[in-house]
Amino acid sequence: MGRRFVSSAKRGRRWPRRGLAALALGLALAGGAWGALAPEPPAALEPYRVALQAGFQGEHARYRLGWLGIPAAEAEWTASRRSGGGEPVLTAEARVRTLAAVDALYRLRSRVQATLAAQPILPRDFLLRTEDGRYAEESVRFDHLHRTVTYSQLGGRKPHQRQAAVSGQYDPVSAAFALRGLPLREGDTARIEVQTPSDLYRIDVRVVGHERIRVPAGTFDAVILLPKIWNETRNRPPRGFESARLWVTDDARHIPLRLTSEVMIGSVYLELVSLG
Repeated sequence: MGRRFVSSAKRGRRWPRRGLAALALGLALAGGAWGALAPEPPAALEPYRVALQAGFQGEHARYRLGWLGIPAAEAEWTASRRSGGGEPVLTAEARVRTLAAVDALYRLRSRVQATLAAQPILPRDFLLRTEDGRYAEESVRFDHLHRTVTYSQLGGRKPHQRQAAVSGQYDPVSAAFALRGLPLREGDTARIEVQTPSDLYRIDVRVVGHERIRVPAGTFDAVILLPKIWNETRNRPPRGFESARLWVTDDARHIPLRLTSEVMIGSVYLELVSLG
């Protein structure tokens, strides 16, 4: 019988489609996933109690992303641990760019930056910058002293800013590291709520097995995850993402190795190319 973990939060508002892509990327690169919903809802876990895995100092990884088996983009992920104000702090960054052959049809340049406390994992700042024909900047900033979270959107057609109460939600990157900090034993389930600049998403994850897989970075023992994203704000699954499967390393790091997901047309994939 696996263990169950939950984080809860209040509802948010709408988030652009490119923001959903960044949510998926952040979770995939840092250890989250989506797929088949667990048959039973996970039991409650008090938020902000999961700590970063012991001994983590940093990592650097490169991934390739594709559609229908055709390479379409590349991603670079870095994370490092440092001391900030007397406590361990984690900074993380992901950069995504479409390949030159794809730029003629659709050019994307995206950058995610996040800062979070490590012991326990506590979200602080999340920033997404996107250029895909127009520039957009979106952020989520947590003030745990005053128990507020501020959402901002700059660029686009309707720049705005709003504030709400902190109630256990995470940003995409801190949520992913919180999931990475769990044991992820076979049969375990986890639920965590992720606040983007507009929408609130519920992520249910189930650990379904183990296998040895080969990716461009090498051969690894892997844990298989089958979770699901649910848009709490709109009370429906996000459009364009169907069943998916994620393989992460079968060790304390839980580094993502491969992600496959059915979409509206065909399927998309992400694979680890190198790890430093």
